[in-house]
Amino acid sequence: MTATALFRPLVPLFLGVVLAGCRPPAPARFQPGHDALARRDIERTVARYVRASNAGDAEGLAALYADDAILLPPEDTLVRGRRAIEAFWQKGMETGLSLETVRLDVHGDAAFLVGRYELAETADAPADGGKCAMSLVRQRDGSWQVTTDIWNGDTGSSGAEDDGNEQPITPVT
Repeated sequence: MTATALFRPLVPLFLGVVLAGCRPPAPARFQPGHDALARRDIERTVARYVRASNAGDAEGLAALYADDAILLPPEDTLVRGRRAIEAFWQKGMETGLSLETVRLDVHGDAAFLVGRYELAETADAPADGGKCAMSLVRQRDGSWQVTTDIWNGDTGSSGAEDDGNEQPITPVT
């Protein structure tokens, strides 16, 4: 018997082993509790955001943003980058901020938060409230950083009617 004849029956087995190693990995499976842990960590990041804002801590607030983050303040220009965002916040922050999460979607290392904010009346400014949205990305150390931040005040009725399906909101303090 020749060597070729001896190994011919093993060719399909060899090819099967090689090709099995070439398959794409199986899709990631949901790990119970993983999503809940991410949500908890994001809510903690948002709570730090609120505390830094209320303390007038522009540096601490800016530290919660990614290096290449984008800030979209109402009636102002786009602000790009952590250093520029810190400079924006150094121009002024209003105290009395509270934020309630309306929706939080987590997809792996990315998250999107929609919320409502309230600013208490101060000697310098009337009370304000409105809606906000943030996108966040999980960092290698497990922390979450804001990559996009936008908010705008409620200016009155938009003409849309409430569909009665509003979900309860979770306050972040």
